[in-house]
Amino acid sequence: MNYFTQLLESYDKLKKRQLNITLDEVTAAGQVPTGDYETLKKQNPEAAKEIDDLLIKQLGTSDPKGQMSVGTDIPNAPNPDNSETGYGVPQGTIAKVIKTIQSGGDPTAILPQGETFIYYRGFGDVKSDRPIINRYGEGNSQIFRRYRNALAARHEGAAPKKTTPDKPKTPEEKEEEARNKRNAELRQELDRNASWDRAGGTFERHRGFRDDGPDGLEDKIREWVGHGKKLAEDYRLRNPEGEDHWATGGSRAAEGGTQAEQSYITGNAGASLERKFALAEGIDISSDPVLDDKGNETGETDLVVTPVVLAENDIVLMRGAAESVNFLFRAALGDKEFEDCGKMSTYVKKRGNSFVFLARGETEQGMVIQSNPMLDYAAERAMDNCGGMPIQQVPKAKYDPQELNDFRGKINEVAITSLHIAGLIQNVKNPRDRRKILKDHLDYIAGKLLEDDFKFKAAMQWAKKVAAGEVSTDTESQKIYETLQELEKMTENDELLKSYFVSLSRLELPVLEALEPDLILPVGVNTGQGYADDNVYGYLDPDVAEAKVEHFRSACLAQGGTDCDHLALGYETTTIGELRTQGKEAKNILSHYESVYKSEGRTLTDSTPVYTIGSSLKSYLRFGGYKAGENNGWEDRSAVVRDTGGGTVHPQMHQQTRTGLGLDAMDDTGNPIKGSPTYAGVVAYQDKLDADVEALSTVFPGADGVQVDKKGKVIPGEWSNTGAQTIYNKLKNQFSYLEGQQDNVLRLFKDDKGHWLPMTPQNHAYISERMTRLLTTARYHQDGNERDSKGNLTANAINARANAAYTIQMLGGAVGGGFTNVKDLDSGSTLVVSHQAPLDGPTRGILYNPDEWDFEGVGSSLRITRKGTRQSLSLKTTRKTRKDTYQTGSAVMISKALAEEYAMINEVVGATGVSDGQESLMYKFIMGQKLLLEQLEKEVTMN
Repeated sequence: MNYFTQLLESYDKLKKRQLNITLDEVTAAGQVPTGDYETLKKQNPEAAKEIDDLLIKQLGTSDPKGQMSVGTDIPNAPNPDNSETGYGVPQGTIAKVIKTIQSGGDPTAILPQGETFIYYRGFGDVKSDRPIINRYGEGNSQIFRRYRNALAARHEGAAPKKTTPDKPKTPEEKEEEARNKRNAELRQELDRNASWDRAGGTFERHRGFRDDGPDGLEDKIREWVGHGKKLAEDYRLRNPEGEDHWATGGSRAAEGGTQAEQSYITGNAGASLERKFALAEGIDISSDPVLDDKGNETGETDLVVTPVVLAENDIVLMRGAAESVNFLFRAALGDKEFEDCGKMSTYVKKRGNSFVFLARGETEQGMVIQSNPMLDYAAERAMDNCGGMPIQQVPKAKYDPQELNDFRGKINEVAITSLHIAGLIQNVKNPRDRRKILKDHLDYIAGKLLEDDFKFKAAMQWAKKVAAGEVSTDTESQKIYETLQELEKMTENDELLKSYFVSLSRLELPVLEALEPDLILPVGVNTGQGYADDNVYGYLDPDVAEAKVEHFRSACLAQGGTDCDHLALGYETTTIGELRTQGKEAKNILSHYESVYKSEGRTLTDSTPVYTIGSSLKSYLRFGGYKAGENNGWEDRSAVVRDTGGGTVHPQMHQQTRTGLGLDAMDDTGNPIKGSPTYAGVVAYQDKLDADVEALSTVFPGADGVQVDKKGKVIPGEWSNTGAQTIYNKLKNQFSYLEGQQDNVLRLFKDDKGHWLPMTPQNHAYISERMTRLLTTARYHQDGNERDSKGNLTANAINARANAAYTIQMLGGAVGGGFTNVKDLDSGSTLVVSHQAPLDGPTRGILYNPDEWDFEGVGSSLRITRKGTRQSLSLKTTRKTRKDTYQTGSAVMISKALAEEYAMINEVVGATGVSDGQESLMYKFIMGQKLLLEQLEKEVTMN
């Protein structure tokens, strides 16, 4: 341990401060240091500052959630090839582990890059410890906190004082000292066990707070423990020769069974359910505006992927998931008399081999927990008790996998832009001009690749934690993780990154051949309320632009279509100067085009007119449908329908929508057509929806939680269970159309045993937001399908359908039409579809051909489906969590079959290998980028 003593000495000299106690003194006294950095920070800020400085020097940050990196003053591990000894690292310290032997045991093998990591050895079982920084350069915030607490322990002086050397100990003193030492060890062990093993203790240790109030996690975890013991006993009775360690502890001889099952529920073992909840993480994807040199918004956004701790962000989700765990246990222990088998799918589902414990009243949100022997046994017994009915698998999301451009957005835009401009650059006749333009473009493109790659790697840090089972997550985050995992396989090294880039470029060729634009620019311009063009395809000749927009109309007519007018692409007239103001990306790329055309003798000035067709870019691993547009708030959604604001909307958007849907149509005499949809009807129905949402505030008055008397009046005092029952009855009576959603609504108000929940502020906010989503779709479903005695839609039904159609168009539509450009990387196919056509067909269909389209509100989604087909358009209500607040968003989703119905291009290009197309211009271009990328990386490393 000499190297560690030297480290402490150098640390003392560096800070010019004598520590109160050394780690060796503590461990020599038989004690386990249990420092608390946060307490030290309050009691001794100067000491905490010293620890912060050391952490920054060693690990690059003093914040557990900060970006960690390998710093200085970290000693090398004495025994880096023996993990069983903790690599020889003393307890409570860190060391740099540089492995010299391959995992296969071949000492002569060449080690892969990145086999160096920073290891922390805590107090206790060596095998439970993990790196602070792993071999991929990713930091672990939980281990970071443990190391920081170990540093804090040195300042706290927890060890007993040494006996004065010049006063010999008497035998009685020696015996008393030994007894005190044994007692201290016992107290330390008992305290540690009491903390970890107490229901809620593991959660508290990791998250820093207790959840023991009304409806808290502690009571639910305490129930887990009781159920777990009964499950173990049940296993031993049914399997007297069974050897499953979780239930037998490896020894059936011990009287009264074993405590092994509890380690699968509480404590800090890797399989502990409570630990999974304590480390639960999700992911937040948000957009940050890109600013210009003067700090003004450019109109562009950067997608930022940020891991979030669900325990800090959505405790209500976790409480509901904890109840679902208890439901599974109760189903397992209920024998044949268990009566709630029909509710299983509202509590527990499977995703592959993992368990999904659903939140209250949710079908998509919950905790994803990796399978373990205890949960597997519980599921097996539950299935037996429910007549052999298996736990439902969570299907692949209807619009899953998530769009890859959420994570690799710039690469998608760059691939398309570069493919087009590369051909133009190669046609420049003057070699000097060609080299200069190419270098300028490559410099820019390589920089965007590096920038995007950095963001992607940051997102992968979170994904790898999920893969290692270190964290559990919610179902939506799980989908994102699965997509990231697949995407990383395609881009984990330079060759695969090049292949990914080339694949996107090849898939764009059919589009370029069909449209032949003069320029392509990344703009990110909003034209609808929830839609923005990613790129625009520009033309310098209006006649050429006019010819291009006929593609959709011509394709429709050629196939015998009769309603083809709305299928034209549409274009807008702008100028070079206006395009230059769309953001830094457009400005940079435009400068390259200007150089190319200048070499041909064509000067582009700010006043040069450009005729543009908007394009939405979407890339998928396996295409199954796409999102046409979205927004993040009910108020904005209502405002945009009313034309009173509600986000950025193109000034022509409302008129285009009203015309496209045929609102306020007139007959030949100039009078309104009787029974036709009107914009006044759209607004009147929005009044009805808003009134329902507002009425919720009478049931849920305020944001501080509610308690009501039997008459429904709010009374002061603590939150009560009777309040939940009264509120539920008010909802059922006031919103009769919720009858079809009864199970979902009850799940919001009752726990897994059917007990009414307390109306705490958190439950209040959660239920209120969830009810907003259920109310809207249930109202659409009931009203939109009303018919009179002759079987015709009523005026109320027409208004409901017109409102839904208008909302869909405003959230997902785009002025001028534009097109959606979809890449399926798995099949190597390209699909190009009019952006408006999949919106126009169903929304006009429910108004003018109602017998051909189903109009159904299911759960939180309104779905419009062409009867007898898989062609569907959905208005899906979504939920976003921000600390203890919940937002109701909306998204317009288009199925693959519907998109294919209106496709202009649907072509299989074929999968692309790394070696494909070596003689092609694109291959040479990419190789040039690859070399430049390597050069830039070397410069970054050197500097």
